[in-house]
Amino acid sequence: MTNRQFALLIFLSTLLCAGCERIPPLVEYDNNQINRSTAQFPGAVPIILVGKIVKYSEIGHPHPSRLDAGIPMQLCRITVRVENFLRGDVALGDSPIFFFVNFGSNGGPARLGMLGRGGHWRIGDRGVFFLRRDSGVLRTFFDTRAGCVEQVLTGPHPDYKRFSGESALQMVIDFLLTRGQGCSDRQMAEAVMRFRVYGYDLAYSVRKLRQLSANEAPVVQKAALDKLEELSNSWPKIRTGWPDTEHTSPPK
Repeated sequence: MTNRQFALLIFLSTLLCAGCERIPPLVEYDNNQINRSTAQFPGAVPIILVGKIVKYSEIGHPHPSRLDAGIPMQLCRITVRVENFLRGDVALGDSPIFFFVNFGSNGGPARLGMLGRGGHWRIGDRGVFFLRRDSGVLRTFFDTRAGCVEQVLTGPHPDYKRFSGESALQMVIDFLLTRGQGCSDRQMAEAVMRFRVYGYDLAYSVRKLRQLSANEAPVVQKAALDKLEELSNSWPKIRTGWPDTEHTSPPK
């Protein structure tokens, strides 16, 4: 090989490497990490953002789980177009987010991932993402478990501004239960029906639902009343008018 040919080979190799994306050295969370994460979720999650899924890929092939060699685990990456950040320092624009998912079973709790690959996401879906940093990249707060990404059915909220004194978890409720751009009555009603309190601010959630039951389109009002009835089965004090007599931050 001549010097000229060798120089050309190095040049082409450099171009190819420049186009390669860095794959971080990630491993699945172990049991101690899982237990700590469960205790911290959602209040102590360090990064919470809202964005739209624009790309999905699987990295390498499934491999045996470090917790159970009989379970195949797959490292996946989605690209999310960040629209709003609720906690942490994340720039707007496209950001890759990594996660591991169990490909071994179709049963059990809902899982992260795309429709047809264990989860329920589609390209273009919008969500609230609960994340952490690991090896210099963004990663879901849990492996496999769908609860660390809440689907946002209410549309984009480009003009959203934080209410004075509002916590990050109250902001999550706002995105899940506030009508955004282009949100139809049907979409808004579906958003209310799918809403879960799941560690968020219960009092704030109840007040938000009461506002919707009084001020929204009829189909949304009914969904909000049904959701309040559902919640009151677990928290009967809601039927007595709670928390209207207590001092909590009013919903937007």
